[in-house]
Amino acid sequence: YLSGVIRTSLLFSVRSYISTSFSFIAIVICLNATFPSFSGAADAPEGYPWPIRAPHYISSTFGERRAGRFHLGLDFKSGGMIGKEVIALDDGYISRVRTSPFGYGKALYMMLDSGKIVVYGHLSGFLPEIEDELFTMRIRKGSYDIDWYPAPNKYRITKGQVVAYSGDSGSGPAHLHIEIRDMNNVPENPLNYGFEVRDTVPPVIKSVAIIPFDSASLVDGFPVTQWLDASITRDDPFILSGSIGISVDTYDRVTATPNILGVYHAELAVDSTVVFSKTYDRISYDHDRYGAFDHMPGVLNGGNGYLTALYRQIGNDLDIYRGDGILTAEKLTPGKRYVITVRAGDHAGNSTEYSFPVMFGARPFFTVCECTVPGKIHIAGRHLTGSVESVTIQGLSADGVRLTEQTIPVSRNLFDIQTDLDSDAARTYRVVLVSDDGIESLPAVVRSHKGISGGDDSPPDIDTFLLNDRLVIRVRSDEIPSSIPALRIAGIGESDALMCMMPESGRSWITAVPYPDAGTYNLTIAASALAYGGIPAERTVKTSFTVIPANRKTLVTSPDSLFTLTVTPESLYRPSAVTVGQADVRASNGLRMVSGGYHINWGDYPLRGHCDIGLRINGDIPEKSALYMTGNGNGNGWRFVSDLRNGDEFSGTVAGSGYMAVLTDLHPPYLAASEPRPGSTVRSNRPRLVARLEDRGSGIGGSDSIVMQIDGIRIYGEYDYEADRISYVPHNPLDPGKHTVEVTAVDLMGNEKTISWSFTVSQ
Repeated sequence: YLSGVIRTSLLFSVRSYISTSFSFIAIVICLNATFPSFSGAADAPEGYPWPIRAPHYISSTFGERRAGRFHLGLDFKSGGMIGKEVIALDDGYISRVRTSPFGYGKALYMMLDSGKIVVYGHLSGFLPEIEDELFTMRIRKGSYDIDWYPAPNKYRITKGQVVAYSGDSGSGPAHLHIEIRDMNNVPENPLNYGFEVRDTVPPVIKSVAIIPFDSASLVDGFPVTQWLDASITRDDPFILSGSIGISVDTYDRVTATPNILGVYHAELAVDSTVVFSKTYDRISYDHDRYGAFDHMPGVLNGGNGYLTALYRQIGNDLDIYRGDGILTAEKLTPGKRYVITVRAGDHAGNSTEYSFPVMFGARPFFTVCECTVPGKIHIAGRHLTGSVESVTIQGLSADGVRLTEQTIPVSRNLFDIQTDLDSDAARTYRVVLVSDDGIESLPAVVRSHKGISGGDDSPPDIDTFLLNDRLVIRVRSDEIPSSIPALRIAGIGESDALMCMMPESGRSWITAVPYPDAGTYNLTIAASALAYGGIPAERTVKTSFTVIPANRKTLVTSPDSLFTLTVTPESLYRPSAVTVGQADVRASNGLRMVSGGYHINWGDYPLRGHCDIGLRINGDIPEKSALYMTGNGNGNGWRFVSDLRNGDEFSGTVAGSGYMAVLTDLHPPYLAASEPRPGSTVRSNRPRLVARLEDRGSGIGGSDSIVMQIDGIRIYGEYDYEADRISYVPHNPLDPGKHTVEVTAVDLMGNEKTISWSFTVSQ
């Protein structure tokens, strides 16, 4: 038996497994202590005027997370209203005017005499002379979408002059988006330009995530992220090995507003030495794509929300960082206790700190812990860097009350013992290994089957998920079994691997398998444990994945060979693994299934570009079929990808995980008259014309997919895809009498719908 234990232990030696208790210390919350104060750029120029005639409140800050990118401006509140006057920040001229239903919506660009560029986004309207030009240009172009660069100095503007009106065009509710860019078109933090925002509220730190970077790295013996709740204070250090990163779930607020904002500055210190910091003063568009590294979805690390990274990840070339923030045994002396402090600060100089202790080292771990026969327990384990001095066994009642405790001396780094249990009343046993320096293992909890007959003998459940360089395996049981599960894996090498499981609780255990070399692997994973009465219970699952190198083109194929994913060197920041499999999905919103469903799953975020996909159809292909993608498997949220087809194969590109299928869309968009009410009489000779418009199938491509007319004359309405409407205010007054509006909308698959209605303008 010891030979098997030694073989298992060798696997742990390669991966440097360590373990510890779940405890930590939280030193909360100090303002403006330990770290130097900061409050924006030291060389901030003379202040610009508040850019909108509205109370001085902001709703988003520079550098905040957006999906895979950054928010590169400052959002000013407009009280939920449109039409507020927008003010020029300084002397200059209008250099660009753009209108689109997406992104910034109606946007105005100013070139200041200082060389700065100012962008005003989500507007409702421009100066009258600009509107006149746009009216003429739309008729000439035959499109609502305009991107116009007026001649330099054609429209001179002075500081404080009204240049536009706030709105809700493009994305988001009513507000004003401002960007300030330098002469090289690099966005800068507008708060560095003197906007007075009343702010006495420090940022909030909700939690901290301690992340093992690779399969040789562990946090408290676990191969996955461990979390610290910032409201809890404890004493024991986290025991670390390998390479470790720290991320923080933090946000900011300003005085008198409920909006959740991004922080301005964040840093990480070991004792009193800052090892990483970042300040959101300027971010170039070339670096915008690194937003997915700087702000990571917490779900990828076993939590919720978004985390701000306090380290530089491989492939991240952001220049706002100082230091790499990666914690290793080469930087931190093993066995020495350190205090890690994270700090978040806002632009006004308010800051919050949170501290906790860590130590690099190793803890003893179990290879076996099981109640084999009534009245006896079998325990085997080891310590990689020292010896296991003793084993502590606590007998617990059915409700968790400690009944007995016994200590067995060991004094070996590798041991295998069997001993008598000293309680007839105990129903579970909590077992802990204690090293020669007093460090404890993660506790193992096993069920006694003394005097128990029958019971639940269902096998444990097995879940797997991918990380960048390892397959994580979690085993769960509805009841506490009589042994730590044993895990066998076939398909990763020349022989099966026997893996030790790290106990997360009495009903959950976890381990990780480093990926082999590049290639496709089909694994068989078996987990077995002793159920009540010592009866073995085993479950087997199969899983497949492909390890993709970052330096060559790789083709991944689904098990039925109908779906393909092509990954190029331009697709990845670093090597990673992906699963491509068949999936049960269903259509919705009038869409109909043409193919089966397929699931692409990247374990984290290794993508820096798109990947090509192809899906081949066996059999007849209905008209108006296309590739679609959804982020979940319940059939909701399908979005159009591509209708490109070569023979029986559809093709497109994707840039993340999700479910894919070929669907057909035969339903036209929904259209309905809204304003003026059909058959009504209005007093205004420039009434707002509005139609409700929605397509939940393939979707509406944009303004050019909608034709709006009044009395047979083409007009160019503003399409608001978030509000599901198209609207138009006549540029010229309407004559008294009856008028007819007609709207035609075509979705991405060519389905068309036309409506018309009439109203009367009174004399």
